[in-house]
Amino acid sequence: MPYGIKDFLGTYGGTDESLTWVFACVSLIASEVASYPWHIETDDEDEMEREKLPPELVALLSRPNPDLTYFDWISMAMTDLELAGNTYWYREDQNKLGQPKALRRLRPEHMRVAAGDKGEIIGYVYDFDSIPVPYDTSEVLRITYPNPLDDYYGMGTVEAIQRTLAADLAETEHIVGFFQDGARISGVLSVSETLSEPQFERMKNSFRTEYVGQENAFKVLIAEAGTNYSPITSTPADLGVVELRRATKDEILSAFGVPEFLLGGAAQGGVYKMSEAQHILTRLLMPKVRRLSEKLTADLIRAWGEISFHLDQTVAEAFEQRLEKASGMLGVGASMDEIRGVLELPLLETPESQEPIINGGVILWSQLVAQAEQAAAPPPEPLPPEPAIQELPEGDVIEGEAVEVAGEIEAAASDTEIEQAAKGVVPPFRYEAPTADLGARVAAGLRALAGHG
Repeated sequence: MPYGIKDFLGTYGGTDESLTWVFACVSLIASEVASYPWHIETDDEDEMEREKLPPELVALLSRPNPDLTYFDWISMAMTDLELAGNTYWYREDQNKLGQPKALRRLRPEHMRVAAGDKGEIIGYVYDFDSIPVPYDTSEVLRITYPNPLDDYYGMGTVEAIQRTLAADLAETEHIVGFFQDGARISGVLSVSETLSEPQFERMKNSFRTEYVGQENAFKVLIAEAGTNYSPITSTPADLGVVELRRATKDEILSAFGVPEFLLGGAAQGGVYKMSEAQHILTRLLMPKVRRLSEKLTADLIRAWGEISFHLDQTVAEAFEQRLEKASGMLGVGASMDEIRGVLELPLLETPESQEPIINGGVILWSQLVAQAEQAAAPPPEPLPPEPAIQELPEGDVIEGEAVEVAGEIEAAASDTEIEQAAKGVVPPFRYEAPTADLGARVAAGLRALAGHG
């Protein structure tokens, strides 16, 4: 099992200690963090436009060196951190302000920290091909993961779970050996007499040469007199190795914080959906992203002024969780735009959509206020009754007032009405008036006009 930084790096691939799940988790974490967009903020937390940033800083972040893009740089840094717990970058062509023109990776297995008499870090030594190259602390950008057991070197995820990885390696070797030996676990070779050490070694080597290995599978065993071979035919599944591998895999994925669903594996009993799995990964990456942002700000970005580096990490909350949150907001004072924002829907941006909604999402706040004001207002005074409509019978004349009124309504009466009145044809006359007296005066006036005609 690996116990040094070089061996920890080897678990990623290309060595006898390489592990599939380590490669899958580390590559996913590294590429995920590297895919987050970056921006620069002032100390007042105001995001700065790219056009207003120092061009040298933009050029450095976009292309740390001619061989690396920004994505390559962050991806490589995160890979070093996950595997070794440390990542080192040489600040090439640095000016007096501490602004480098390029960043070049220094492999962590070759880096040694130089400490002073009081335990402080005074420099680094890069030992490659037995040629030590010293560096001042100002020449190296160093980022580490926390390590409670060491003040100078961080602890990567691989080092933290090395016993689990050792078990996975042993289980893998067991299964590989099973198939290399013709899908059969080694058996027991017994003899009837006691063998001397030279005889034992000769028989063991001869048996391995003739019958062990995939190329010798299914050969017929020809044993010496008094020799008996008893094979053990249990498979890895019979011995529980397959179940052990599943348990070991789950430990590895838990340590890295990566749901199996995102690696192409089967969902564990239908627990995960894609959105839920992505949400779990994003939440677990938040402290890693913050550590990287703060370290780059303190040891690199500050050379260009009172500004800070930030990664735009979006927490991809599962839709079911967003729907439940939106349902809880409905009817308790949230506006329609606020609810749509939680659901990641386009905002309506109208006055009504920005009003608080209450009462189960039925009534707008302004409507409720209007209803409350109306209920609190004093009752209005009753309206006066509508004028009564009366009908006067023919020939109903009030003496004394007819002549008085005749002149007043002569102009209003038509010739036809006057002629009919003169002939004694006075149909029932309907009128609207506040009092019956005025109605009687109108009727009398019409008859008076008829009499004058």
